[in-house]
Amino acid sequence: MKRLGLVVFYGLCSTLLSVAAGNLLPEMNPENYRSWGSVEKIVFGNDSVTLTASQAKVFAIEPRKSIPLEPGALYRLSYRAQSNDKTVRCMVYYNDLNGEKKLWSHNFLSGKATPAGTEFVKQWYCPGNATGFICTFYADTIGDVTFSGVTLEKMAAVAPGVNLFFPIIAANYNFWGADTQVSYENRQIIYRNQGGKSAMVFPRETFGVVPGKTYELSFKVSGNGFLRVMFTGFDNEMKSSVLDYNFLNGKLTGDTVEFRKQWVCPANVFQLQVGFYECEVGDFKLSDPEFKMTEDKKAESATKDDLW
Repeated sequence: MKRLGLVVFYGLCSTLLSVAAGNLLPEMNPENYRSWGSVEKIVFGNDSVTLTASQAKVFAIEPRKSIPLEPGALYRLSYRAQSNDKTVRCMVYYNDLNGEKKLWSHNFLSGKATPAGTEFVKQWYCPGNATGFICTFYADTIGDVTFSGVTLEKMAAVAPGVNLFFPIIAANYNFWGADTQVSYENRQIIYRNQGGKSAMVFPRETFGVVPGKTYELSFKVSGNGFLRVMFTGFDNEMKSSVLDYNFLNGKLTGDTVEFRKQWVCPANVFQLQVGFYECEVGDFKLSDPEFKMTEDKKAESATKDDLW
């Protein structure tokens, strides 16, 4: 069986890895799930469902009711799918604080499913404004598609002091930019900008944040060039906007520098992306990134040392 893990966790603290509860999704049967689209036949089995379609149009299966969520908490979604190497998708909706249904992602957890079966796994932080969760499993192919082992687990609650950054491996991070190379070695992000144009490295998954709460960003970095840290926030509609192009910035001179600064989450920001970028020819090695909620108190101002 092939396994697709969009976010693979290695060496993450046990606080996040422990499961706080069992499967939050209901048992797979006609009373708990409904189908829609071009489904011609549906067969429920032991913890599975097989959908059959003769047209290449969308057909899907989803729980009849939304699942309650805890804003900011860590969850893990997993399922298995079998088909003739066709693409299957998991589309996610959420209920906001006003109870309104919002689309999160058409391709929350997707990929090709083999005849032997492919397993899909993803861990993610619940947006700070999400109170309910609806996951729709669908495809747009001719033939049979079987979904099984559909599981939603809540991990231990994210408490103050728990690092929200994922371990430094290629599966957990992404980058963009021309003439840029990024590798992940010995728990370090090694970044080389050879073109002198803007480029950025960032976690694939955003952080679920809570408005009004204080968080602290810290990391160690060495290299040359000019490093900046950019914060991008996502609002109630999951629309993104740059909160700060230069939350942190400074010229690197080769020595390893430890950096630390606090931040208060603004109103109507429920997801956050932290990006490390550069607009000059240069390189850097970044290690020990941490982003933690602090105890309830006002954020401290950055000191001169914080700004290098």
